[in-house]
Amino acid sequence: MFVRRVLPIVALAAVASALSLLLPGSPTAAQPTVIATITVGWGGYEPWGVAANPVTNRIYVANGHSNNVSVIDGATNTLVAAVPVGDGPGAVAANPTTNRIYVADFRGVSVIDGATNTVVATVAVGDGPWGVAANPSTNRIYVANHWSHSVSVMDGATNTVMATVPVGDRPMGMAANPTTNRIYVTNEFSNNVSVIDGATNTLVATVPVGDRPIGVAANPTTNRIYVTNEFSSSVSVIDGATNTVLAPVPVGNGPHGVAVNPATDRVYIASVGTNDVSVIDGATSTVVATVLLGEYPDRAAVNPATNRIYVIDDISNTLSVIDGATNVVVDTLPVGTGPTGVAPDATSNRIYIANQFSDSISVIDGSTNAVVAIAAVGNRPWGVAANPVTNRIYVANNSDDSLSVIDGATNKVVATLPVGDMPFGVATNPTTNRIYVANHMSDTVTVIDGATQGVVATVPVGPRPDAVAVNPATNRIYVADFRGVSVIDGATNTVVTTVRVPEFLQPRGVAANPTTNRIYVANWRTSNVSVIDGATNTVVATLHLGNIPYAVAANPTTNRIYVSSADDTVSVMDGATNTVVATVPVGDRPMGMAANPTTNRIYVANSWDDTVSVIEDPPVTPAPTLTPAPPGTTENAPLQGGVCNPVSTTYPDNTPIAAIAGAVSPAGVLEALWEFEAGTWLGYSPLHPEVSDLTETDFLDVVFVCVGGSGPGGATFTRPLV
Repeated sequence: MFVRRVLPIVALAAVASALSLLLPGSPTAAQPTVIATITVGWGGYEPWGVAANPVTNRIYVANGHSNNVSVIDGATNTLVAAVPVGDGPGAVAANPTTNRIYVADFRGVSVIDGATNTVVATVAVGDGPWGVAANPSTNRIYVANHWSHSVSVMDGATNTVMATVPVGDRPMGMAANPTTNRIYVTNEFSNNVSVIDGATNTLVATVPVGDRPIGVAANPTTNRIYVTNEFSSSVSVIDGATNTVLAPVPVGNGPHGVAVNPATDRVYIASVGTNDVSVIDGATSTVVATVLLGEYPDRAAVNPATNRIYVIDDISNTLSVIDGATNVVVDTLPVGTGPTGVAPDATSNRIYIANQFSDSISVIDGSTNAVVAIAAVGNRPWGVAANPVTNRIYVANNSDDSLSVIDGATNKVVATLPVGDMPFGVATNPTTNRIYVANHMSDTVTVIDGATQGVVATVPVGPRPDAVAVNPATNRIYVADFRGVSVIDGATNTVVTTVRVPEFLQPRGVAANPTTNRIYVANWRTSNVSVIDGATNTVVATLHLGNIPYAVAANPTTNRIYVSSADDTVSVMDGATNTVVATVPVGDRPMGMAANPTTNRIYVANSWDDTVSVIEDPPVTPAPTLTPAPPGTTENAPLQGGVCNPVSTTYPDNTPIAAIAGAVSPAGVLEALWEFEAGTWLGYSPLHPEVSDLTETDFLDVVFVCVGGSGPGGATFTRPLV
């Protein structure tokens, strides 16, 4: 339910996370389908848990925000799979005997088959499953239920809960000693460790430890148990034979994660306050080394077969790999976030993804849909383009005003070139080997010679250019800015015309079809696409699409145009008839898109869930031409229950907010209206109009309509057609 009292200001992220609006697409005989979803940048955002399987040398990382598990090959430190699991996965454990991986998330425990990297079962456990541990000797899995103060005991053979054991207050960490069949649970609020007998599933001891115990690990060889105490910055060492604390070991500030290598009798403590790992000699219970890591190292795991230690750096979104023989970090693997730009190389069948929040480019093999490399680039990369002739990839870095040049053969940055202020879009002309960069804040396009990597021209265009597209057949460059589309002659680097659109349209995306010489412009404010004839530079059609379009791509082979929208869909247009023939659901907030005409694959960068959707769209029979709606008619936009739906009002200026509220049906479903104006959120509640500060709205303002319920429930917003 939504808060029914309207507040003057709310956090943007809180409202934005609830946005979703589903608009219907036109029917077609053969729908394009998403054939793969690739998690880029090593799997997602906010990695929380990590586990290693010493038999297969696979490392498993639970990504709490992107709801998946990244599978890493420990021999090559490369991502081999990303497995979707439940909401908010936080802990992960592996059973090397059965090659099963167990992931604790908000809905229970997801069981992954390590051979196929697929979820084979989901097991309901207690309230708030937090920690998980596996005993390979008994094939029992133990889950700490944080809110129900208990441990669920699962049978790994049947994936069923066979017992529930009450423990202390707020259980968090779990560890199993396969030699003694004892299970250890850290209780966060009661400052102790519960000891469970795995044979009888009963509590046999409660051991007091330090202040706020978080992590726990057992050494089956020495029968020592190690507990990290966050607030006392120490590790309690428990003798498993007597269940007594032998000695507290001082470590870094705020210890969280702990892992043991029984082969070397070394214990590794990840401390979030000092951003380091303390290495403890288990024989002497002393710290013998301290290894500096990334920001907020939270969890740790050990592969005793390779003597490699894997530490999750939660805030810096990296996985640090430590060599246990030298206590040196041998690799740091980025956990990239916020994919925005995407570009395929039709010759190499490589797809390049710009990850804006991890300052990296993910390289995907188009034949296997696997991430084969990650290249570090500039600050906040946004746009990306590939030249298939030279095998060079160009990345516009939004926050440091530069262009990274990547060699596609080595996936290395070979040059960094200065461009204009806040570059967003980038495009290449493989025929002339020219690169064009749209500079959002300097209202220019930088023209670069790909052979010399020098700037050959800076072309003034309209205000706030966002996107750029090239027609290599005509050597024309099209730049979408706030007032329309600037057309640049590639031979002279001059603007030969500006195709005006009404100022309120705010074009954001642009794509060119060199075969038909048609240019397609996604207009953000009016949720439509303008079709421009490249021969006459005139708008020949305007097509109404889904809500708030972001990006547009054209496939000259099939004459299909693809438009991504804020309702998490891609509209598929037939370029011959300018009609929508399909609507394809994709990931969360699809910001970037590109088509590979050789494979007929379309790649969609989903910025908010850190994935790339791969759409396969073979040629199909076009759908019948739709009859345009008569002027003055209205449409009923469906509203998703339980969220705030972004909609363009299309009502006249100064329309009272009560009239907007009256456009929501059925009566009583509306809970709130929100609008972002001049850096402030203004709200209206039909239940409390006396405290509402949103009083009216203007033509084409984006209003967030918050309705009750959940999922599609029949609620609609009635608005005039533009």
